[in-house]
Amino acid sequence: MFTDSTKYDEKIIKNKKAKYINNRKKLLFMNIKIVEDKKNRLVFEMPGLNQTIPNLLRSELWNNDDTKNTGYHVTHPIAGHPVFVLETKSKEARKVLDEAIKGIVKQLESAREDLKGLR
Repeated sequence: MFTDSTKYDEKIIKNKKAKYINNRKKLLFMNIKIVEDKKNRLVFEMPGLNQTIPNLLRSELWNNDDTKNTGYHVTHPIAGHPVFVLETKSKEARKVLDEAIKGIVKQLESAREDLKGLR
């Protein structure tokens, strides 16, 4: 039996676009679960993530002079998720975290502009 392959190809393309958009949404709107929230200490979980984003965040947090201690561990190598700890000297931990995220966004935007110039 003959079927119209163009309709089938359009469905595949739409599905791939949807997967790409969903993956981008996951990156842009990642969920965190606050475990402990004190002025100078913040502990939060990052469910559904591997170690890429937590590693980037940890590196950026160490660039802030107010960071006293920061790091993360994965609760289980296969089924676990990163648990992040941030301790600060004087600023509120949430503000230091916000500054780090803004710094990462600036770096990514800069890299994006640099890559546009390569075209």
